[in-house]
Amino acid sequence: MIVAIDSNILIYAHRNDLPFHEKAFHVLKHFNYNKDCPVIPWPCIYEFLTVATNYKIFKNPTTIENAIAQIDHWMSMPQIKLIAEEGETCWLQLKTLFQSSKVTGGVIHDAKIANICSIHRVQVLWTVDRDFSRFPQLKILNPLI
Repeated sequence: MIVAIDSNILIYAHRNDLPFHEKAFHVLKHFNYNKDCPVIPWPCIYEFLTVATNYKIFKNPTTIENAIAQIDHWMSMPQIKLIAEEGETCWLQLKTLFQSSKVTGGVIHDAKIANICSIHRVQVLWTVDRDFSRFPQLKILNPLI
């Protein structure tokens, strides 16, 4: 089974000052790599960088050097693959998804992630973001509860 990991799980696992850090860290550390194939959509990497290094969110944000080192670590793990939009039909798929789910504003970012997951045949997205429920083709699981 292909499981995508959303940025919020990555942020919780990275930031030890967050309430769900221990659980998220444990979940990623003990991912069942024999049974599941973990992937991270590229937009989730960008969002991780945006949030983790943001002084408006954290009193002591992650330095860009530490955030980059964290991403390098995830990318060095042979069992984790990063996925992105591909091909000329991507816009047509994304446009259809926008129209069918009637998303606007910030949820457009989530639609882009859902579309990438669809392109790569992801069966489950690990997230704490309920907005993904707008995309019924993607099963959502919060591994922190």
